[in-house]
Amino acid sequence: MSVLVIQHLDPEGPHSIAHALRAASVRWMLHRADWESGPLPRARDLAGLVVMGGPASAYSDENFPTRAAELSLIAECLRAEVPILGVCLGAQLLAAAAGARRDPRALRCAVLDGRLSPRTRAPYDRGAGPNKGRGHGRRRSPKEEG
Repeated sequence: MSVLVIQHLDPEGPHSIAHALRAASVRWMLHRADWESGPLPRARDLAGLVVMGGPASAYSDENFPTRAAELSLIAECLRAEVPILGVCLGAQLLAAAAGARRDPRALRCAVLDGRLSPRTRAPYDRGAGPNKGRGHGRRRSPKEEG
């Protein structure tokens, strides 16, 4: 058995997660939801599930043809107690599969890892919000890492 990683877009890859899985000698396979049209595996065949981010909504099928299948797999994994990690859209799908309702009044937030440079952190410090400055899915440059 292996961990299934579902990736929705090219820049929303499992970068650090893939490195951690490899370092722990965990077998994993990548399913590109934007390229592949085949069925997803069953929960009973998985050691874990990672669902990555993307621009779609967890509560709408618009521009998200694999939404129903992903929600079904996540719900199946929840029932089977298969470990799940949801990142961004993946976390929203996990919440939806667990029964959460969408609240349009909900606040958006970002978790900063503390390694942002002053230039990259500036939009957050000015209260510009999480969608300014660092783009969705943008990798940090080596200069920003320090």
